[in-house]
Amino acid sequence: MSARSSSIVSNSLTASARSSSRGGSSFSWTPFRVTVYSMLLPCSSGRLSVASVAVDLAASVFDRFEDKTVLCVGAGKMAALMLRHLAALTPRRVLIANRSVARAEALAAEMRGIGVAVEACGMEALDEQLGVADIVLTSTGAAQPLITAAPCR
Repeated sequence: MSARSSSIVSNSLTASARSSSRGGSSFSWTPFRVTVYSMLLPCSSGRLSVASVAVDLAASVFDRFEDKTVLCVGAGKMAALMLRHLAALTPRRVLIANRSVARAEALAAEMRGIGVAVEACGMEALDEQLGVADIVLTSTGAAQPLITAAPCR
């Protein structure tokens, strides 16, 4: 085994799931953190991405997605990859919040092209979007947390 193929890479992934009470409008956010370790193997053996693991994690929490609203914070390459994986689960609605509204709109247009109902907005609408999202996936290069506990209460 080569040095490259035996290297271990650690990527941290943070996701949140909202659980709503039956028949009521109250909800609570349950944050969980997963550290993903993947072996760097030759391309012929297949690849595992943090984006696909994020979607798999969401799929392990929810049985169905047809009634779910997913908020994606960020609109870069990793967010695009994450949303492509998410499209297979057919969520009811996808929201993309990004610092650059133009970049969020571009990613939204790409996702509409593959049949996903999606809306784009700037980060100023993040608190509002957190209130309607069932699932929040983040993929940003921000040095500081963008989501705090206050808007999730």
